[in-house]
Amino acid sequence: MSRRTILFLTVIVLLTGAIVAYDVWQAPHEAAGASAAADPAAAPAAPPVPRALSRAALIYPGEFAADLAARLRLATATAEPTDGSPEQAVLLTSRTALVPAGSPATRWTIRVDERQLAAELAGVDTLHGVALLRLAEDAPAFVALQTMPPPAPEPIVAMRPQPGAPAMQYLPASNLPFASRVSRASIEPGDTIVDLDGRMVGFIGRTAYGPVGLDAALAREVAAALGGTGRHPHPSLGADLQTITASLRERFPAGALAIVHVPPRSDAAAAGLRAGQTYASASIGPRRFTTAEQLMAAVRPGDVVRFEREPGGGGVEVRAVDVQMPPHEPANLRGVWPENETGVPVVVVPGGPAARAGLTTGDRIDAVDLRPAQLPTVNRLLRGGGAALLTVERHDRRRFVWLPPPPDSSAPPPAGARPR
Repeated sequence: MSRRTILFLTVIVLLTGAIVAYDVWQAPHEAAGASAAADPAAAPAAPPVPRALSRAALIYPGEFAADLAARLRLATATAEPTDGSPEQAVLLTSRTALVPAGSPATRWTIRVDERQLAAELAGVDTLHGVALLRLAEDAPAFVALQTMPPPAPEPIVAMRPQPGAPAMQYLPASNLPFASRVSRASIEPGDTIVDLDGRMVGFIGRTAYGPVGLDAALAREVAAALGGTGRHPHPSLGADLQTITASLRERFPAGALAIVHVPPRSDAAAAGLRAGQTYASASIGPRRFTTAEQLMAAVRPGDVVRFEREPGGGGVEVRAVDVQMPPHEPANLRGVWPENETGVPVVVVPGGPAARAGLTTGDRIDAVDLRPAQLPTVNRLLRGGGAALLTVERHDRRRFVWLPPPPDSSAPPPAGARPR
């Protein structure tokens, strides 16, 4: 190797080292400044992991995991109720901790490193499967919450407290929604999900249906409600509603609101709501709504909602209730029900006809033209050329998606569709 080549390679190595060193030195200050500006009270005691180091996660996962665990060790803890088994916990603030729902105990002990902190139960949200504990004294550190999701998919890490240092599971970057993403991993209730800068992306709760993921925004909302009143209300009409947009107008030529799903034996079913019905508006007292989004943002537990087919005409009245458990069918008093796995999960090609119609990866097709869907039914639909009204479950709620026929299909539309 010539002297000139050696000199050239030396310069390249020194320049690369200088760039990486500057990035490592600069990233903590930038990340800490951005976090403090977004929420000064939520700034963690330990600086976030430098973004330059996080780029090496795929190349040096062991070293990266050790560095991240050392920085976030004080933000993860175990919480032991007075009459139960220890739970995993994450310190949201210096005086609050989030744990999976389960134990009814009101007195807890938070163990952080060598310290033991007394805590009491502030409230429980069984729908999302989490409980909030209020600490009697300040914790030594707490986690920073991710305020805005990244513009592009990034890897995330599931942390689990254990003696010595947290156990960690690396989840590669994915376009899936947060709940679907963590449901496909080997997660446990109490796992804290963080990004590569150490900010909390989500938390795993415990429900009757198993582990469920809460993203950072929902975890913050639930914690604020439980810390204020001890409850996180979930107003429900016992039915899934949807605004009839242009994409659904072909299937529902009249009306503004569509009833997507009504569980049998529910108050909404007893009142007369049925899947596939349409209404011109809904009202709460003098307030009138023509979109499902406006209605559900305004409704509160105890409100009586009147659905009208035409202004001043006959309607159906349903009282909103506070749901603390996902609805199950059929209801019973024993606290147990058989789990009948229905619906067909789908993977959607970005930019394809199904994606343009409104389907996304992670959706579960529950019904085709209001009839329960199973894999053979969906396969026949996708291989054929006809249009169909899909009932899709997404994030524990159902919605309609009108799937038009392929451009080269001459198959007639299903019964009930408006002629072209």
